[in-house]
Amino acid sequence: MTRAHDSSAEMIPLRALPPRNFELLRRVLKATLAAAVVLPLLLFIVVANRALEDRKDEVQATLIRATRVAAEQANKVFDLDAALTDRVVELLGNRSEDQLKADQAQLHARLARMATNLPQVYAIAVVGADGTALVSSRVYPAMPVNIADRKDFQDIRAGVGGRLSDVMVARASPHVIFNDSVAWRDSSGRFAGMVLISLNPDYFQKFYAELAGDLPGQSIALTRSDGTLLSIFPSSPRVGMRFNPSLQFATAYQNSPLAGTLEARSGLDNKWKFFAYRRVEAHGGYVISAYPEHDLYMAWLRQIAGFSLIFLLPCAALWGVIMYSLRQLSREEEAWQRWLTEATARHAMEAAWRESRKMEALGKLMGSVSHDFNNLLMVVSANVQILRRRHLTEENRYVDAIERALQTGEALTRQLLTVSRRFPLRAEIVILPRQIELAEQLLRSALSEKVELRNALSDDIWPIKVDPSELQVALINIAVNARDAMPYGGVFTVWAENIVLPADGPGRSGEFVRLTLADNGPGMPESVRERVFEPLFTTKAEGQGTGLGLAQVFAFCEQSGGLVTVESKVNGGTSVNLYLPRAQPEAVKVSELRAQATRSSIPLRILLVEDNDDVAEGIAAMLDTDGHVVSRVASAAAALEALQRDALLDVVLSDIHMPGEINGIDLAEAIKVAWPHLPVLLMTGYAEELQRALKARINVLAKPFSEEKLNLALHEALARSANL
Repeated sequence: MTRAHDSSAEMIPLRALPPRNFELLRRVLKATLAAAVVLPLLLFIVVANRALEDRKDEVQATLIRATRVAAEQANKVFDLDAALTDRVVELLGNRSEDQLKADQAQLHARLARMATNLPQVYAIAVVGADGTALVSSRVYPAMPVNIADRKDFQDIRAGVGGRLSDVMVARASPHVIFNDSVAWRDSSGRFAGMVLISLNPDYFQKFYAELAGDLPGQSIALTRSDGTLLSIFPSSPRVGMRFNPSLQFATAYQNSPLAGTLEARSGLDNKWKFFAYRRVEAHGGYVISAYPEHDLYMAWLRQIAGFSLIFLLPCAALWGVIMYSLRQLSREEEAWQRWLTEATARHAMEAAWRESRKMEALGKLMGSVSHDFNNLLMVVSANVQILRRRHLTEENRYVDAIERALQTGEALTRQLLTVSRRFPLRAEIVILPRQIELAEQLLRSALSEKVELRNALSDDIWPIKVDPSELQVALINIAVNARDAMPYGGVFTVWAENIVLPADGPGRSGEFVRLTLADNGPGMPESVRERVFEPLFTTKAEGQGTGLGLAQVFAFCEQSGGLVTVESKVNGGTSVNLYLPRAQPEAVKVSELRAQATRSSIPLRILLVEDNDDVAEGIAAMLDTDGHVVSRVASAAAALEALQRDALLDVVLSDIHMPGEINGIDLAEAIKVAWPHLPVLLMTGYAEELQRALKARINVLAKPFSEEKLNLALHEALARSANL
């Protein structure tokens, strides 16, 4: 199982950063933008609605004013007609038709004078009881026409209907008129005929045209009470037609018979319009004024279109400023994140530098003490092994005690040197599932019976290249910490996965195996988690912890070319993640070399380079015991001189730190140049220049060592040299 690892999540947090809440600023700007859109939009809707209502009110007021003026004009015309008909009836008196015919010339002149200067009057005429025209103001003699077949004559004769006739074409001329008529009766009250005043619809139309000039699109009409259209502006071919009132008009007439307003569909063009009407009191007709809703809405749209430009331009400018601010905020956030990343990296580098300085100082102190202590242990170890070869009986228990103390001392110096990163690791190819299986019993012992160990490793984990002994120590140190964190029991889980750390991350990159050891204990606060890898830092009671456990884990991972992180939450458990480098296919097959070395038992000619006499004597004694021939010098310069005199040696065994201008690594590199086939094995208590030795492919043996490890290392160096 392989997956990429997001290293950004492990960035070191900075303290005392300037407060920058980009998300809050973004929300404020977005809320401002929303308000800058919604509030002006609401205001625009209110203003536009107010403008529409104002325009409706203005149209209604104009229509009402027009109907009032038109009704007053119609009433005056019809009142004048009534006065004229009364005068004509008075003029006729009790004359018979024969007398009227005899006096036709005189009557014609009188009627013509009455119609003079009255543009609304087309003609004044008198019709006999049989419908025959007797006198006319327009022509003399009257034309012999008969209107007995017309409905207005029939209604007047029968005494039913109103005074206003239908719109018609005059019988005496092709002129469109409508009549205002009254009955003419003789002295006995018998119907003697009809007096009629023919009115011009055009007169009303012209007046309405002038009246509607203030509101283009307005129409004004004069109707009878039965819905017959007498005159209209603009002109319509439907003049004279009778229209049944719609439901809206009928309801309006019923609720307000004298005057009113309404919105309804027009009977002329089937369009929705605003209407105002007023009753003409003289003859019971109506004056109706109308205005199309479409025209009103179009005028309103033109009005708010201009207003919207003035209104929306500053709003659009504000929206643009806010959107620009949002983009700038995003750019600023990106720049801030870049700065934060750089600052975090710088902070991490500074912290790492301070840590390295502290570790360097501590390492120098530990290394100096441990180096000298290792030489002492080396002397004791060599002599103990010599004593073992003498097969002592009574003294064995004393030798055992010395050996136990020696092992304790070796473990202590090894731990100190590991923490100070001066212990040379012996990296080997390790199959992690197999290694965990081998160390499982040790882990169970370290955890105690109350803690359950769960091994969740799969077989597809990559091989790793680490020091197996140090890996085992690291596992035990972590297990001990988990046990102490769960005194009442818990679960300790071990699992691993293959991951690839990206090259652009703040730490290491490449292929790694992440080994995770997790407990479900109480966890730790952030202040403790930040210091868990510090040497000598411990939260345990005095005497219960050294503070070197996790420091050893940290140093082991760093020296192995990996890294380690800790994830922990209060009451959420703790997970320790070891990132261990994957072993490459071309890695040296250490097991094969060791097999070759184990099978070899040929005595060797060895040049021992060691400045400490006691250490040199002990090592020489071990080598002599195994049958090797040992020559000893005290410095690297003396070793080069000895090689100049006699280079017939099998191997050079040298300490790294010695007096003089050159140390053991310099000696090994010089031998590699001058005598390339001569193997060199270096010894050290710590390895400040271990990387230099590894690059030169020089074997390093850690002090103190046993006779078995010494022989194995010597023959391993021989095998490696033979395979070059």
